[in-house]
Amino acid sequence: MSPPAVQNLLPLSSSTHRRIRHVSTPESLRVISLFTGAGGLDLGLEMAGYKTCACVEIVPVFRATLLRNRPDWNPMEDFGGDITKISADLLLERAGLTKGEVDVIVGGPPCQSFSNMGKRKGVKDSRGKLYLDYIKIIKDILPLG
Repeated sequence: MSPPAVQNLLPLSSSTHRRIRHVSTPESLRVISLFTGAGGLDLGLEMAGYKTCACVEIVPVFRATLLRNRPDWNPMEDFGGDITKISADLLLERAGLTKGEVDVIVGGPPCQSFSNMGKRKGVKDSRGKLYLDYIKIIKDILPLG
């Protein structure tokens, strides 16, 4: 049995073509991970064939876990893994990549400042502002995905 015909496909715009790198396999898709924790998101991406090229985590026990179990992810020890002190250029250097070569930035910025289980101080809590550093790195790196 043949697959159903696909109809009404619209061509990609030229600006979309410039942003999409044509790759044949997910193995060539490169990831930078922020707020990595013990690496759960990265493990899932790895299982899907992606490659984590560098990661940042501030909690020492998680960073030690990453250094021991996934040194190939290049866990950043610089500045104690503090995302507020790490530049996009340093991340790219550690990953062995340049701007335009990162496919995905993944991460889980802290949510305690906004959670019902937390004190709900929002941006008045220093952790509540970390998403801004996350966004800054994304803007500076400009991932393709």
